[in-house]
Amino acid sequence: MKSFGKDNVHRSYVCRERVAALFSVALLLVLFTCVLWAGAVHAQPVDAGEEPAGGPIVYNLIPTEDAIIAQEELARAGATPETQHDVRTAWAAVFIDGELRASALIGPTCHPQSVSAEVGDLSSEIHSIWVVAIDSEDRLGGYDWTFTGV
Repeated sequence: MKSFGKDNVHRSYVCRERVAALFSVALLLVLFTCVLWAGAVHAQPVDAGEEPAGGPIVYNLIPTEDAIIAQEELARAGATPETQHDVRTAWAAVFIDGELRASALIGPTCHPQSVSAEVGDLSSEIHSIWVVAIDSEDRLGGYDWTFTGV
């Protein structure tokens, strides 16, 4: 009769953790590929606050584009992704200096909603922010900008 001791249980747990980690990395890779392939919009729309013609538009940038801001004055970074009025924002994310930050959509369950993430402890230099959103019809939109921390 085969015995399952603590070592076997531990190995099984570690194996499941590694599979979960690999799945997460693969999922992020697929997301990045889809975003780059779809060619997210990288310009703040002139029609901000109006119903967009296509996928989500992103405006109300925090901090504003090219801002020079003291670290102690900036706790969160984000924006407002807006969709067509008959669809909703299904998913949105904030990337700071290329790193996906924990973020969540806030506001009503339809448009417009906001997404933000904690900035954390950033160095005194130029930083990039990218907000990307996917609407409930799988259309992609986004905007990237920079600010300077002092």
